[in-house]
Amino acid sequence: VQGHLLSDGKTLYMAGGNVVSPAKYDLANGKCLNELTNEWQKSPRGSELFLAAGEVRVVDRMMYAPRAYIPSRYHAKYLVQSGGGNTLFQGTEKALICVGLEGDKPKTRWQDLRFARTDAVVSTANTLLVAGMSQGKPILSALDPGSGKQIWEHELPANVANWGVAVDRDGQIQVTLVNGMLICFGTK
Repeated sequence: VQGHLLSDGKTLYMAGGNVVSPAKYDLANGKCLNELTNEWQKSPRGSELFLAAGEVRVVDRMMYAPRAYIPSRYHAKYLVQSGGGNTLFQGTEKALICVGLEGDKPKTRWQDLRFARTDAVVSTANTLLVAGMSQGKPILSALDPGSGKQIWEHELPANVANWGVAVDRDGQIQVTLVNGMLICFGTK
C-alpha cells in the first residue's frame, strides 16, 4: 500500500503507489475484487485516490474513470481534495491550481502563480493553507478556496518540510521547518 485508503461505502480501495493498480475489496465480506499484476509500464497505477461526483478517481493512469478526468500525478507535487467534494488543489513547481471535477473533463477554476515551489497544502472548511516558495522566500499563505484570493500571508524563517503543515482540532496551524523549528499559528 502506497497512498491513502478510500471507501465509497461498498468497496475499500488501497492505493498501489507507482507500481501496481489499486486493490479493491468488498467491505461486506473482505473479498478482493480485482487481480493485482505487476505490469510496470502497462498497469494503471494509483498513488492518489479521490471520491468525486460519486465515483472513485485514481490519479496517474486512470483505472476507474477516463484519463482526462483528473490531472496526472506526475504534473503535480501535491493533490488535496476539498471536503470530499469535486474540487482538487494541485501544487506544481510553477503554480497552485484549483481544479473542478464536474463533467467529463477537469476544469481549472483558478490558479496562483506566486508559488515557485509548493511544499504543503492543507484544505480546511473555509481556508486553503499553502506553504512554499514565493519570490525566493518561504511563506505560509491562507487562501479563499473558492476564489484563490489571499486572506493572509506570513514569511517563514526557513523552508517548510514536505507535508509539514497541519491544523489541530482547535484550529491552530502547526508548521514544521527543515531547520527543525516548529511554528504554531493560532489565537491562544
